[in-house]
Amino acid sequence: MELCKNKIIAILGANGAGKTTLLKSLNGSLSITKGSILLDEKPLDSFSRREIAQKIAVVAQENETKFPVTVLEFVLSGRFAHGGVFGWESESDLQIAQNALEMCDLKDFENKLN
Repeated sequence: MELCKNKIIAILGANGAGKTTLLKSLNGSLSITKGSILLDEKPLDSFSRREIAQKIAVVAQENETKFPVTVLEFVLSGRFAHGGVFGWESESDLQIAQNALEMCDLKDFENKLN
């Protein structure tokens, strides 16, 4: 299967079907035992963890925060690997996160506490 840039996809399946295993394999946190995963036409294992995180962001659905954050701040956490030394988001990061919220019809929730 080939995933296209700037497209949103859904991964659906019954419990135990392999959805989480697929996502962990895609972001490099789980080694694959069969087949291969290519990212930008190169084997996934040729990338550093930071390079993978800059291209594939995963936020777990059961992600409990220790303090209240807005929906926008939560989405911005997916930009962490793009941050500088101090990890502060740039105007570009903010725009990317706002665009993601808009693509998912969640723009009206950006200031709602998670």
